[in-house]
Amino acid sequence: MNPKQPDDEIHPTVNQPESKPVPGREAEQDTIDLKADTALTEPSPAAGAAEHAAPDSRSNGSSESAGNAATGLSGTVDFSMGNQVTQDHTPHSGSARSAARAKQPAAVGGFEIIRVLGRGGMGIVYKARHKKLGRDVALKMVLAGAHASQEQLLRFTSEARAVAHLQHPNIVQIFEVGEHDGLPYFSLEYVDGASLDRRLAGKPLPSEEAAQMMETICRAMQYAHDHGVLHRDLKPANVLLSSQGTPKVTDFGLAKRLEDIDDSSSTRTGTIMGTPSYMSPEQALGRVHELGPATDQYSLGAMLYEFMIGRPPFLAAKPFETIMQVIREEPIPPRQIHSKLPVDLETICLKALQKEPEKRYDSCAAMADDLARFLRGEPISARPVGNVERAWRWCRRNPLVASLSTAAAACLLAVAIVSSWSALALRTKNEELAKSNLATETANANLKTSNLELEQSNQSLAESNQENIRRTERLQAYVQNVFKELNKLSVVENPLARDYKNEALKQTLPLIEEIIRELPDGGQGEATKMSLLHQLAMSYRDQGKGVEAEQWMSSLADKARERIDIQMGSDAARNNLCIILMDLSSIRRELNRDVPASLAALREALELAEQIVAEPKAAPDGFGMLAGYRAKLLLADAHNNLAAALYRAGDSAAAAPHFDKALSLRREVLATVVEGSAFENMPPSKVALSDNDKARVRPLVEASISTGLLAQAAVLHRIGRREEAEVVFRQAVAQSEKQLAAAPQNPLAIRRMAGFDGFLGEFLCQTNRMEEGLHYLKRAAELSDQMLAANSTSAELNRAAATAYYRYAQWLAESHADESAFWGGKALDIRRAMASAEATNDRRQLELMVVQGRFGDIDAAEKIADKYLATENRDSEMLLESAQALAQASARATAEIQTRLQEKTLGAVRNAIELGFKDRGFIAADADLSPIRQLPNFPEILASLE
Repeated sequence: MNPKQPDDEIHPTVNQPESKPVPGREAEQDTIDLKADTALTEPSPAAGAAEHAAPDSRSNGSSESAGNAATGLSGTVDFSMGNQVTQDHTPHSGSARSAARAKQPAAVGGFEIIRVLGRGGMGIVYKARHKKLGRDVALKMVLAGAHASQEQLLRFTSEARAVAHLQHPNIVQIFEVGEHDGLPYFSLEYVDGASLDRRLAGKPLPSEEAAQMMETICRAMQYAHDHGVLHRDLKPANVLLSSQGTPKVTDFGLAKRLEDIDDSSSTRTGTIMGTPSYMSPEQALGRVHELGPATDQYSLGAMLYEFMIGRPPFLAAKPFETIMQVIREEPIPPRQIHSKLPVDLETICLKALQKEPEKRYDSCAAMADDLARFLRGEPISARPVGNVERAWRWCRRNPLVASLSTAAAACLLAVAIVSSWSALALRTKNEELAKSNLATETANANLKTSNLELEQSNQSLAESNQENIRRTERLQAYVQNVFKELNKLSVVENPLARDYKNEALKQTLPLIEEIIRELPDGGQGEATKMSLLHQLAMSYRDQGKGVEAEQWMSSLADKARERIDIQMGSDAARNNLCIILMDLSSIRRELNRDVPASLAALREALELAEQIVAEPKAAPDGFGMLAGYRAKLLLADAHNNLAAALYRAGDSAAAAPHFDKALSLRREVLATVVEGSAFENMPPSKVALSDNDKARVRPLVEASISTGLLAQAAVLHRIGRREEAEVVFRQAVAQSEKQLAAAPQNPLAIRRMAGFDGFLGEFLCQTNRMEEGLHYLKRAAELSDQMLAANSTSAELNRAAATAYYRYAQWLAESHADESAFWGGKALDIRRAMASAEATNDRRQLELMVVQGRFGDIDAAEKIADKYLATENRDSEMLLESAQALAQASARATAEIQTRLQEKTLGAVRNAIELGFKDRGFIAADADLSPIRQLPNFPEILASLE
């Protein structure tokens, strides 16, 4: 629910996919295999994204139109054709930069400087206020002075020239140009919102919103073109959104007058300026004399593509590689990625992305008109690219493969012609058969020859099919081996493995995805392909690529449902779908926080697991039946995952029986393992577990039982059965101590012990036993120090440590101990680093928000809370974490803003209750909410939960 109790702590999942393949011929091997994940503080499937989160490489320069700046300092990259990459400004020395930062002027011209909105290597943007008019503006200045080249100064002033005569509601307007201490500046319209790239944050927009947004931008650019201005660097980072969501095009630093481009003196090549993912092919080739309105239109098409998909059409690891894609490759049609996208919107986008400028729309206005037709439900003027033209483009990019394909097609055409001719000849000979025995003998001879040729053809076909099968098996074996080797690298146990594994996944996943696409559907290899798809989706999740992970996992769920029908409802087929649904639920919840959809998937998974235990069933070939203990562990996981989701949503009463059932099933399996009893519904060879099986399964189940005890205790505490909760808490901690004693240097065992101590310590503090509670909380914090000393690179361990530090600091603060600031600072440092590394991950931002509220910047905490309180996809967990941050901020705020923060806190709690949060115990006991318990309206809130 908060940084001291992150979303993964009540999530003790046992069965998770292993790296080994699914050959599919033994009773237990047509399934996505399982392994134990035994810690109560194990990350939820989506939490693993922090471990391998790749930096956002959509922009090749810093998008400094952050916050509410009206215009950004140019983050555009300037590429020479000699592959040398340089920024379009010359950075001044460190001392000069420091001096510039230190000497922020109090006033510039007739403007009072308020604060910095953004910086670049050459310049800076201030929020300023016109002294006489009282109007807020964005003031853009060059700070490099003598260090700036003439070309850079000209580029700075060219923006002012380009925009000065443009007066359009969707273009940031310029007010005044001047000089201050010999440095040029100009003032621009101040836009009180964020940049469009922050609004997107790697996620697609709804189709209608995407079309409306793009129509508005297109008409703004048509206005600019009509007035002779070409932007040349259109991208989401250069579009600002007002507080009402109105888009405004900004940053005309690369703009050119159309007459300047047409001038013969400008027809030089060799310099590429722009942002690779959004620049047109002619711009990427450095053909300055070919640039025109169609160039900006291509950039708008790339932006529309990103609106639809969540990423631009071309994006590679290096800027030069992206440029090569822009020049050589065709964009993947958006509907191949998201099949539910409207055909007409895809057609508009792909027309704007045509390689040849003359094949794009005649103007941005024409593109805007087509978008308007789409929004009105009318036919659009553009037509989709036909298969013939698409094939021709593919041939131009792949001449060798195309020539081979053409030869094969010619052979097939020849066979078809010969076959038709043979049929006609045979009919003629049958007519002659009635007239002449000689003709009959001739026909029989021809028939024998034809049969011989057919037999030879069938043999060749069989050999070809066999070769295809062998090729498929080789491809499957290759992908399986890659996953096997990568999964040997434990980023928790081996600190050196993280960067290597992260880079290896970045390099190999696109190749693996391409190979998997080539594997045929159906047949004996279908189970193996499904296993590979599952590992691919989970690897994308671990890379922090939730969109790709959700797409592949959704596709896999569809295949798994089909597989159930093919396998006549076998255990293995139902098991696969059950695991896929549990993983898909967590991925979707992390991606868009759709709690109802997440719960629906988990309930479907539970129903499948119950069916497997109640009605075990083999496939038609007699295989595909689960061992009894595996079926029960699967059912335990299904109960546990649903319980964890209900617990996080604030319905502990509904979660309790599911936690109890999961614990009971795991105890039952452990008893069976210890006794070595027979398992039901299994052939004689599987009557009992082998000694190796016992040695493998027993510690995993024991660990999951201790985790289940902790979950059970947490729920008992929430629903007010404190005496029972304390007994179970102490049982769980005692078992965890035994497990740590068996592996005292294992970071996972240390993390588990820290989590268990943290839960017990917090329980004791909440039940007014502060001294004993602080003892356990301190031990958890010290164990976290030990854990990070062994491995400080693991995101998983850092999250657990931040949780332990915050718990301890929180209750030290409640007891007014001085050292609370020290431990709170340690938690804050980790949360800041993780939120910065995963800027688009809501979970990381929420964790930072609560720590900020108590130990950090209260303005920053309020800003994050306001963002989530205003979002459409709110859930009770998000609302209560916002309430915790605001409550703590209110306790530290000045009197003039304290009331506002308190009102927001109470509103967030009420909204959480309206969305189904029912845990009165949490509202009544949580330390972060203590500042609002003395407010007059608080008893009314508690009464609503009775």
